[in-house]
Amino acid sequence: MINFYNNLELNLFDTIFIFCLSTTFIYLIMTSASYLTFGGLVLILGAWFVFKGEIFVATFTYLIADTMWVINAIISNDIQGAAFISVGMALGIGATYKMQIGKFTKNLKL
Repeated sequence: MINFYNNLELNLFDTIFIFCLSTTFIYLIMTSASYLTFGGLVLILGAWFVFKGEIFVATFTYLIADTMWVINAIISNDIQGAAFISVGMALGIGATYKMQIGKFTKNLKL
């Protein structure tokens, strides 16, 4: 197993996933894809970090993707969409801060 970030161990699935995602990024850079495409790929990367249990890294990755979505909304003159995405980003930053300082409680009761 390869260790590169804390206890993030890469198995065969992870290695294949990283190879495929990297290849897709390179292809899209060469074909001049839009911000939305890159934002979607970064969301996939963030979901992979959640799957691996690295929540803080995933949150940072999601913020990068959200920034790409805000840029696209501004380019498209969708100020309302940019505002909604920004509110979601602020809530995500607040939740991450609460987790970091230990004030985040979990309740799995429905």
